[in-house]
Amino acid sequence: MASTPLARLIPGDHACWFFRSPQEHCAGVTAFVRDGLESGGKVLYLADAIPVEAVAGYLRAAGLDPDDLAGRGRLVMRSRSDGDAPHGGFDPVRQAALYGELATQARDEGYRALWVTGEASWQAGGDFPGAERYLEFERLVEELLATTEDALALCQYDASAPPRWPSEPLRSVHNLELAPPELRPLGRAVRGLSLVPAAGGMAVSGEVDVNTWAALSNALRGLAERAADGQQVVLDLAGLSFIDGHGVALIARTARALGPSQGLVLHAAPPTLLRIAEVLHLDREPRLVVAGRDDAASG
Repeated sequence: MASTPLARLIPGDHACWFFRSPQEHCAGVTAFVRDGLESGGKVLYLADAIPVEAVAGYLRAAGLDPDDLAGRGRLVMRSRSDGDAPHGGFDPVRQAALYGELATQARDEGYRALWVTGEASWQAGGDFPGAERYLEFERLVEELLATTEDALALCQYDASAPPRWPSEPLRSVHNLELAPPELRPLGRAVRGLSLVPAAGGMAVSGEVDVNTWAALSNALRGLAERAADGQQVVLDLAGLSFIDGHGVALIARTARALGPSQGLVLHAAPPTLLRIAEVLHLDREPRLVVAGRDDAASG
């Protein structure tokens, strides 16, 4: 598997991955670790059915030295059976909070962010704590990652093993799916704000206020960073019920961050958004285009 889709992961992402063979697992894990290290991150690997020793062998075969990386604190590898592993004594709230603490620690140590990946074969095993408890954990991690730039996560599921419940509930609590050769957007729902993949970009519905600024900012940053050269990024705002000045500023900032041949196109922008943009002079951003308004791109 090529590393291209994994290299497009950014802090704030929470991706699921249903791997189908040991070879695919080896290639994906190696690419994830390499990309995390090359991006200035600290990598946390949580092993389960495929043991730490096997994963360390993947890395050595790819020219990485897991012992040296661990000694320098850049790579932490744990097994679920380890007493200090985040999976130990499974409690959804405590484990999600621990991820947040580890992410903050990584940033305090000078890393760009914490790159986390873990194999969740245990969720289909005899000690499985229950579908609802596991999904609660993933929902909490999703909310954490939707509102931070301190971490990203790739959750691994062995598609060759019979799951205890269908894969769709797992997809519903992640914002991306790694489906080589693609990184497929799945959308997000955080605190009354819904962010759903749409043609050319994203549909935004619900309310943008102090409670959802961070989630919108992360989603817009992902759109901008993953947009191809020359691509017009589209925001469908038909379902937007409220947006404040800071939310409008986030949209304008995203347009400003795009390349010279790109633009951020707003479809069905509500009148309130347009009035705020005019008052704050944000409508003068040349890469911000309001569909159906001839003067929207002037400035």
